[in-house]
Amino acid sequence: FQNKPDGGRVYLYSTQICRSIYATQESDSSVLGISTDTYSIPAEVFWNATLNPDNAGFGDSDSGILDVGVCNKGAPIIISLPHL
Repeated sequence: FQNKPDGGRVYLYSTQICRSIYATQESDSSVLGISTDTYSIPAEVFWNATLNPDNAGFGDSDSGILDVGVCNKGAPIIISLPHL
């Protein structure tokens, strides 16, 4: 993990949730002799704005969910990771 840029984070932009998020590297492995990395989205990406100020524009909900209705024409859409 030491040689990975930005501490093993990969930044992604999702049009469905109207924002950039990041995934952190979980492990190194290989498939058919080709080096691969496994990434996952950490829970703090979905913390409420009190715990994660980056989420200030996504409602005042409990940690673990984001209100993305504001970027989806006001539709009542809330997202979360599976298995919270």
